Amino acid sequence: MKPLENETLVNDPQVFRPEMIVFDTVYAPRTTKLMQVVQAAGVHHIFNGLEMMLEQGAACFKLWTKQEMPVDYLRQLLFSDKD
Repeated sequence: MKPLENETLVNDPQVFRPEMIVFDTVYAPRTTKLMQVVQAAGVHHIFNGLEMMLEQGAACFKLWTKQEMPVDYLRQLLFSDKD
């Protein structure tokens, strides 16, 4: 996230394998420097922090309201306009 959006602790794509799942907890920018490195390594399952934030919000919503949050609807809104 700003001001470090062009930095990552892991710069070497050889650290990653295509069958790995990589989850960056950062959600802005949507495609982080780590995600770019991972894409260069050919990893197929790459996620940013939006999914984690959504699931955390859903858990809090249920805790506070005792109702299920419309996760699928909100996921559609969050991911409909990538980058």
